[in-house]
Amino acid sequence: MVWIKGGITLDNLLLQLLLVAPIVSAGVLALCYRANLLVFRRIALTGAGVPLLLLLAFVYQAAQHGSLVDFYVTYDSRVSIFSFSYGMDSVSLWLSLISSLVLLAALMAAVYIKKRHKPFYLLLLLVQAVLLHIYASRDGLLLCAAILLLAFLFLLLIGIWGEEGAVRTARRLFYWQLAGVFFISMSCILLLSINMSYLQSSHVQLGQLPLHDLQLYITNAAEQDQRVLAFIMLLLGLTCFIPVIGLHRPFLAVYRHSHYVVSMLYSTTMGSLGIYVFYQLGLAYFTDLIYAIREPIIWIMGIQLLIAGISLWRQHELKGWLAYSVWGQYSFFIVLLLSKSELGLTMLWLQVLSFQLLAALLCILLAALHERTQESRLDKLNGSFKKIPYATGLFTVAVLGWIGLPGLSHFLGSYHTLLFSFSVNRWITVLIVLGLISIVAYNLRLLIQMQHGQADLRITNVADLRFIEAIPAILLLTMVVVLGCYPIIAVDVMGTELHQLHRFWEHIGSVATMDSVNYLAIFDMNSEVWNLPVIACVVMSLAIWLVNHKQTSVYRMLMWQAVYHTLTLVVVVSSTEALAAELPLQRTVFIAIWYGLMLLGSYSMFKAVLDPLHKNINALTGLYHRKPRQAIMLLLFMLALMSAPLSAGFSYQLSMIELWSFEGQYGLILLWLVAHALMATIPLEYIIQMYMTKETMHEASASKHAPKAWVYIGCSCLALLLALTLWM
Repeated sequence: MVWIKGGITLDNLLLQLLLVAPIVSAGVLALCYRANLLVFRRIALTGAGVPLLLLLAFVYQAAQHGSLVDFYVTYDSRVSIFSFSYGMDSVSLWLSLISSLVLLAALMAAVYIKKRHKPFYLLLLLVQAVLLHIYASRDGLLLCAAILLLAFLFLLLIGIWGEEGAVRTARRLFYWQLAGVFFISMSCILLLSINMSYLQSSHVQLGQLPLHDLQLYITNAAEQDQRVLAFIMLLLGLTCFIPVIGLHRPFLAVYRHSHYVVSMLYSTTMGSLGIYVFYQLGLAYFTDLIYAIREPIIWIMGIQLLIAGISLWRQHELKGWLAYSVWGQYSFFIVLLLSKSELGLTMLWLQVLSFQLLAALLCILLAALHERTQESRLDKLNGSFKKIPYATGLFTVAVLGWIGLPGLSHFLGSYHTLLFSFSVNRWITVLIVLGLISIVAYNLRLLIQMQHGQADLRITNVADLRFIEAIPAILLLTMVVVLGCYPIIAVDVMGTELHQLHRFWEHIGSVATMDSVNYLAIFDMNSEVWNLPVIACVVMSLAIWLVNHKQTSVYRMLMWQAVYHTLTLVVVVSSTEALAAELPLQRTVFIAIWYGLMLLGSYSMFKAVLDPLHKNINALTGLYHRKPRQAIMLLLFMLALMSAPLSAGFSYQLSMIELWSFEGQYGLILLWLVAHALMATIPLEYIIQMYMTKETMHEASASKHAPKAWVYIGCSCLALLLALTLWM
């Protein structure tokens, strides 16, 4: 069932089409997997271009009406704390538009990818689909679920198309971002039951102004304890997405071990999502608390920019230069976000849009340079731009735009960062200025060396950009110049929404302090829900992970996964009885059937692809290369074992969390989420083994004459699994 505010309009229909189009395009690509690569690439480009056209229609609507804040679409959910609510405001509109443009450019730049082209195109369309759902999401838990899916897609992108050490980097980054999603989800759950008048809904709303009467509630000690704890959880989650000094190593490792095109995608998607979550959740629900601590945060950002500027001088490779250049940009974002000014918010989103365009442009040009020279050391690239004037011009403009040259898109954001930091503390401005001077000096030196230095004999005959390579660079550079010379096209559309948010801040007259707040009182363990079956199941789940997280036997892993999912059913039934709550028997029976099909299907596919004498995880190495269809089916079963977002298992886990949150059992929710996240890492290792690890397995370990009956059983289980997922 779909509910549309204000009736069915053209905007509503466009929004629904926008959410569905990339998924349909990805499905078409999957059906055409055996097509010629050129045909496959054209289908992918067409699929990526359709959402761009729809977003341009939204821009036209916004220009006509002044904003896009009057409509949204809601799909019914069986879990009241989780709502499929979507909308399109002006900030989401511009982020979706620029991200779609960058993804289209990434598809064109995929000529630099040298292996597994078709999966790369398919994953890019899935990234676009998830990203559009993220920006259009109007529910906090739906946003967290979509971010987790996007993190999984980048696990594959970084691990498969990266360089040496990329698998380790991808795994570590995914675990880091899994922790971030965990903390942000916990923050949303804590917000759910502070006060119904406080939230005006049973789910955490985004894209609106939910705190109209904040002053009425911050004086209540119990409610304030819970809100402050939710704020701390949000800050912990954001540190996993926004690279902060001391916690930035996983972020920088992405640039050092990824392909340039993947780095481009990461910068413009996962790299910007932390700022978006900070805006959507932080500034709406914790405005007073954020401004109570904004000065120390801005100090940290000033120091971070200075360190990034100085660290550039120690880099010996292009990827190191790119990593520290991108890292320094986050200081601008945070300062503008915390400027406590409507103009500061406007400049923030202008800077984010500019960052996405310039980062994508630089990555494409660096990929083209590496394609021609096969060299990444800076001292070996001296004079490499002497005989390629077209690429030299594009790279020069990109670097000048990156350092904030007037007339290009980065100038206004950089200039206003200095202005707003001065109002906080003049010494912060000094740090930022010193960092900018270091960045400008190094980049100008880099341009001079690459254009006028003594060229290496191996790279004297570098060819200029071909037309097909120049198209994405021209598209991105055009937008950089347009936003630099005529920023009002973006500012006007965002003006109404940001003005309303700033007026909302002005209504918050008091500032909540965190003195004498008893955070641990929230995690009450003196409830009837803490009965023996629940405690035993939670402890057993943690014990199962501890014993089996390095388990190499495939079938033993499957057996313990069966025990874990059985414990899930026991926990739900036992908690429901203890709280005298209603538990739909039909739903529980269907979930038990879903779990049974999931385990039977996984077992059948393992029997189909493994030799009877080789039953450990190493036998799955490189399965995608040998049996891609079976590998895809196993991937879906492993995601089901993980209770991935939008699966029936995920829905049932949310039902349990909903039951506990209404009773205020946040300690139990915390423990169960930890146990679930740890158990999910076990099937994840099997996915990594199948798709990312190099194919070094001996042929004898593969099942050469597996009975087709196992494959048929697996296909049947998968079909029933998908049907039950859609029903639930």
